[in-house]
Amino acid sequence: VALCNCATCEPAPPTGTRSLDLVSAASINPRPVRWLLDRLIPLGSVTLLAGREGLGKSTLWAYWVAAATHGTLDGHLYGTPTDVLVIANEDAVDYTLVPRLMAAGANLDRVRFVEAVTADGNGSTVVLPLDAQRVQDAVAQTGARLVIVDPLVSVLDGSLDSHKDHSIRQALDPIN
Repeated sequence: VALCNCATCEPAPPTGTRSLDLVSAASINPRPVRWLLDRLIPLGSVTLLAGREGLGKSTLWAYWVAAATHGTLDGHLYGTPTDVLVIANEDAVDYTLVPRLMAAGANLDRVRFVEAVTADGNGSTVVLPLDAQRVQDAVAQTGARLVIVDPLVSVLDGSLDSHKDHSIRQALDPIN
């Protein structure tokens, strides 16, 4: 497409070092989706469970965690128990989350709660994207195939606008 650059309507000269590459869809080999939870949670992708407070989101993820830790989650890892990381900043771990996981039947030896630790050794909350590489390292260290963040807004850097898609992507893309 020629864009008018002057009275003679010649194409504008290219600027910078960027260019476009046109790739034919026919040249791409599609990959099948692998599922942690069949047709609901794809492996290796961010999935959001959204809804108003009190609808049972935490109870649902506790069930998913329990099934994942026993290898009974209906998906590609069925029969393979997996570790799970939980980043939860609102509910008390000892009073609410562990009892909820116990009630769901989770293998607690496979569940790790994630906390940040400051340079002076104090515990802190995980902040994304600041701690994204540390979360990736924890996933690699444990082999976890499921990471729960509850609620998402509690881990977002305060400079990000949680109502803007770009800000959410800025926080989540590094851990995807």
